[in-house]
Amino acid sequence: MSTVVWEPVIEFTVHGEPIPKSRPRAKAGQRPFTPQRVKTGEANVRAAFEIAYPEFEPLPRGVQLRIDVTFHRSTRHGVDTDNLLKLVTDALNRVAFADDEQISNVHAYRVYGAGADARTEVRISRAA
Repeated sequence: MSTVVWEPVIEFTVHGEPIPKSRPRAKAGQRPFTPQRVKTGEANVRAAFEIAYPEFEPLPRGVQLRIDVTFHRSTRHGVDTDNLLKLVTDALNRVAFADDEQISNVHAYRVYGAGADARTEVRISRAA
């Protein structure tokens, strides 16, 4: 097995409490909808990325990616790390990379006690 060398490409921070991706909701007799909190969370991730990389072209299909994400939360309230990660990767689809299926290596961490400094730190690397 050969060792993959990762070349950092993208690094940015999303300020504010990390938001988990939740399942679409449905009211009786209506189509499922995405909760506003999730839409806002995804928009915040995209905005932070676009501020850091205003002219960035999404990394094309076929490029193998690694994502490192650290979620600095103010509370331990029951949130799954995979749901936090899902919001970030969905928000960056077609913005930072062509499709999140390109991500082959994931490192995600939750840190508690951030208080007013709650944030999400994102680093995306490509196979060199």
